[in-house]
Amino acid sequence: MNAHSFHEAFLIMLANVMNLMYGVFHFFHFI
Repeated sequence: MNAHSFHEAFLIMLANVMNLMYGVFHFFHFI
């Protein structure tokens, strides 16, 4: 696995985590 694909995978993972945190934040805010 080269550095470029690792960087892309990291960005995708980071975007997924941010989206999850955003969803959880709004879920608790709704309650």
